[in-house]
Formats: sequence, structure tokens, C-alpha cells
Amino acid sequence: RLHPAHIHMLRTVLYYPMGNYTTAIITGVVIGLGGVGAFQVSTVSMMCFQKFVPSSQIPSSATEPVPKGSQNSIRTTWTAPAGVTGKQAIDQVKTVFESYPQQGQQSIDQGGWKVADGSFDEGVFRLEYTSGVGFFARLLNGGQGFVDDVLVHVMTKETPVRAELRSSSRMGKSDLGVNQKRLAFLAKQIRTQGWEAPNPTYPK
Repeated sequence: RLHPAHIHMLRTVLYYPMGNYTTAIITGVVIGLGGVGAFQVSTVSMMCFQKFVPSSQIPSSATEPVPKGSQNSIRTTWTAPAGVTGKQAIDQVKTVFESYPQQGQQSIDQGGWKVADGSFDEGVFRLEYTSGVGFFARLLNGGQGFVDDVLVHVMTKETPVRAELRSSSRMGKSDLGVNQKRLAFLAKQIRTQGWEAPNPTYPK
């Protein structure tokens, strides 16, 4: 039988966002702990498949819908104050995103961020945020940090101008609150410019 400490470890691991090869690795770890029968291994494998599904492709746009009940993606909308022009909105959004610390914040995004597609000056862009290289990144992701995508589209022709944002994880069914923390940090910054930016929440 598994020691209670081992069971606790498995529960913790099963909730961490990993790739679809988690089942084989976790099963091997469990077998290495000793005393695990075929039924227990099968149960662990099923749990892994339930918690860790292969990631979907990178979203095509900031307005791409997020499935109901998602625990690894959030969509939100920021609305500029009345009278803000499209150019001013783009500049303000750019300032907010450029202010995000490259060393991360609240223990997330410690691997930094970069513009992957588009540009701040166009008002349509995709950023990649990378986690730090901790135990699970070394074990399950080849020593590379896990990557999340943030897509932004500043709707300059709308009145008032608004920005659509979508933050999502590439791996795992749950992001452990990472996307919410990231968007909450950014929303706080854009509010200082007078924008309306709700607290980000996962879709129910």
C-alpha cells in the first residue's frame, strides 16, 4: 500500500499543468515507490488522463471563445474612458504590458515574456509568458518553462475604444490560477489610466 505521504504527493502532482505524457511518468514513479498493484496503477493512469489533456492549439484571436468551465483560460474586456482615441488607447495598453516585470510576479511568469506575434504599436499582438524552471518543468518539459499565451486586440474603431484579451495555458486542464493572477496584475495597471477593467474570472 502507498504511504500517506506518497498519496499526498500524487494528489499534488495530478493538479499541476503537465503534458499528455504524464501518465507514463507518474505510473513509473508510483511503481518505484513499491507495493502498487495493477488496479492502483490503472487508477492513477485514469486520473492522469482526466486531469491532463493534450493542449489545444494557440488561440487564433483575442476574441476566440473560452469553453464554459475552463480552468486554464480566461477572456476579459477593458473599456477606455470616453474621449480616448484609438492611438491613445494603443499607447496606454502598450505601457501597461511593457510594465509587466520580466522576472514575473506572485511567483508566476518567472521565465519572462516576449512578443511572439504582431506588435504593441499595431494594437494586435500575442505575448508568450514562461514559467520558472521548477521540479515539474525539469521532469516533464525537458527543463523548459511552461508557456502561456496572451492575445490582445485593441478595438480602435469602437466607441468607446475597448481592448479584448485572452490568456490561456498550453498544457493542463488547470492552470492553478496563473492566468487569473496575470490578468489581475495587468487590469490593476490599466485602471490607473482610467479604464474599466473587471477582475478576471474563469468562465462558469
